Amino acid sequence: MWVVKDKVGSITPFMKENLFISIYNSCKHRPSAIVDAKNLTDTVISKIIKLKLGTEISKKDLEKVAHNVLLHFDKVAAIYYEAYYLSN
Repeated sequence: MWVVKDKVGSITPFMKENLFISIYNSCKHRPSAIVDAKNLTDTVISKIIKLKLGTEISKKDLEKVAHNVLLHFDKVAAIYYEAYYLSN
């Protein structure tokens, strides 16, 4: 599907599982965290597809899309995500 390029230029294959885990960790406070994380992961992927970024996506862009999806779903989850993933 895609490869992810980090800020130093390293390229790794996109792994849906990694995205799911990052979203799940941000949603742990929710009683339906697993189901929410699965649906949110699918939403993030569909939004990335709509952006038509090609086969290479920057880690920063991936994180921005995930954060934006979380902001619209659960502000607490977005804060958790921001603290762990966007601050690095």
